[in-house]
Amino acid sequence: MTILCAMLVGYLLWSNASLVTMADSHTVGVAPGGDYTVGIVITDSSSSGSTGSGNTPDSGLDGSGACHDSVGLEVECWNGFGAWNYSQQAHCAWVDVPFSSPQWNGRVDADGNPTGYFLTCHKPGMYDLPPSPIWVEDLPDTPPKLDSDPEAVVREAVASLELHPPTVGVTAFTYPDFEEHGLTWWVGAIAWLWVDASDGLQWGRHELSASLDSASVEATVEATSVTFDPGDGAGELVTCWSPGTPRSFHAHGTISDKSPSGCDYQYLTTTDDETGERYAVSATVTWMVTWQSAVLGQSGRFTLDIASVDNPSIYIGELIATRRVPR
Repeated sequence: MTILCAMLVGYLLWSNASLVTMADSHTVGVAPGGDYTVGIVITDSSSSGSTGSGNTPDSGLDGSGACHDSVGLEVECWNGFGAWNYSQQAHCAWVDVPFSSPQWNGRVDADGNPTGYFLTCHKPGMYDLPPSPIWVEDLPDTPPKLDSDPEAVVREAVASLELHPPTVGVTAFTYPDFEEHGLTWWVGAIAWLWVDASDGLQWGRHELSASLDSASVEATVEATSVTFDPGDGAGELVTCWSPGTPRSFHAHGTISDKSPSGCDYQYLTTTDDETGERYAVSATVTWMVTWQSAVLGQSGRFTLDIASVDNPSIYIGELIATRRVPR
């Protein structure tokens, strides 16, 4: 295997103060992009059965298909505020409360993920009063309404957004006198990893609106994590909860600095000169889609994984620091 040498003064690769001259950086992205709203009008004509479970206590639905309150008076099963909820004696709709809100108040599972849902409920005769979100462990059953599948419409709307495959960034450079190796990094050094957050369709947050027959379905599409495969076959993946921090060329940049975002990797094996082996670095961004329909009284969450398709291929070599000997 070819041993790459560089004339450095004072420190070996394993020292935290190691320096190496870098040239022709391979970087993408500079800073996270802003949020923006996309409106999509989609008419769903598919048939997937009713949206609720029918004759249930929460819906107040009787065998005739009508809804009633606690004293037996008939009420609308649906209105502009949501579906009739017998337990709350109100028309209720699911509301998206950000996970960072103190309203969750410790309602999390063992992994720290929020559990349950929030409803906004409007009581008959009090529709003009702004409601406060009510936490419930499970979404209530609702009366059947439209012969459509709102999640299918949301998925179609998200597909229309055309999220981009992530562009992978990795600390790797083309070094003078070693151009034949192309993008190169060093065994034992810290390689920063990132995706192009300047492209909001690679990493960002978007609001979607889609029509479902006469009802509106709203959705939030947000990048939540990115998982990198360093490509060295070690089986170790790097999962980051941010897009990572790009690293550009710096003439005196240290090769032992960790990424400020914590999104980095240390290669422990070199590539093989004899076989021409290189490590292809890939990434998969996970998007969380949260949707709701106030009129339908339904909501849900699902994730989408978007994988990179054009992956940088890097050479991992050995770096030997040498000391100049005075004559």
